[in-house]
Amino acid sequence: MPCVRLGLKSRVIKKNAPAKATQESLGAAVALETASEIRTLIQSQSGPALIDLEAVEMAVRSMVMDFGASVLSTCINADRSDGEAAELRCQCGSAAKRCGRREKTLVSALGVLLLKRTYYHCDECGGGFFPKDRQLGIEGQSVSQAVMRMIGRTAAEVSFAGTQALLRLLAQVGVSVKQVERVAEALGREISIHEHANEDREVSDAVTMYLGVDGTG
Repeated sequence: MPCVRLGLKSRVIKKNAPAKATQESLGAAVALETASEIRTLIQSQSGPALIDLEAVEMAVRSMVMDFGASVLSTCINADRSDGEAAELRCQCGSAAKRCGRREKTLVSALGVLLLKRTYYHCDECGGGFFPKDRQLGIEGQSVSQAVMRMIGRTAAEVSFAGTQALLRLLAQVGVSVKQVERVAEALGREISIHEHANEDREVSDAVTMYLGVDGTG
């Protein structure tokens, strides 16, 4: 299958900044560019042979996913409200100071996102945190929640290496075997904690019954 790279992302983003475009105008621009790219791709296949439909499918999917990842990254990074405060309360109770913005590479269901977040550091305990990571539910994670769900569901059926291969083939999501292992093990620990908590609650709420035995029965 030929490798085809299309130019939707660069052209649409330059013409229509996601932060300013409305949903309707952005959707119309994507539709026009997608149609144009598909026509160009089909016309580029020379000879009377049938169109390589698989190549077109995969190329269009890759194009749309790349564009979606770019728009999502742009929208998330445009929100700088996570750095409005000069200080925030640390978990240790002391004041953590704002220390600029730092980048994070996150594997999402759309592809790789390059996020910029404000970092706060606590001199008292030496720890630090990113408010935006907490807000997005990706604190300490290298993959999004959608990808976590994919890994959890797939890793329950096949090996870590098999999970990596299936995610790339079926969802076009690129994760390493080590990432799969870390996410699957973390999910396993969360499930175990949840199950134990439910067991403790069931025991504490249970009705106590007493069995008496006398000399006849």
